[in-house]
Amino acid sequence: MTQLAGGHFIDPTIASLLGREQPALPDYIYTLNLLHRRGIHPHLDYIEIPSRLAGCATFEEFVDRVVWSLGPLDDAQRDALAVWYRADPERARQGGAPMRWAFIGWTVPS
Repeated sequence: MTQLAGGHFIDPTIASLLGREQPALPDYIYTLNLLHRRGIHPHLDYIEIPSRLAGCATFEEFVDRVVWSLGPLDDAQRDALAVWYRADPERARQGGAPMRWAFIGWTVPS
């Protein structure tokens, strides 16, 4: 199975910049602990994929993806996002930090 690692679907720095901090979602560690309590010792690997904000050709496209993820932005939030976006073009192209997923596998005891 796969499960979110890190507890966020977009870079928490961007959410914080916009005053939209969100508590981390339950993480893969919870699943590992449940399996361990049942005597199952899972295999763990990680899958890293680009942020869902990655690959935007323009700032407007980037804003649209942020709005889709976090909801409407006011003018001050949009301005803060523009400063973040223009400060580091490579980081902006990547959409911030990549998403990480935990790939968890196990063998069911006979």
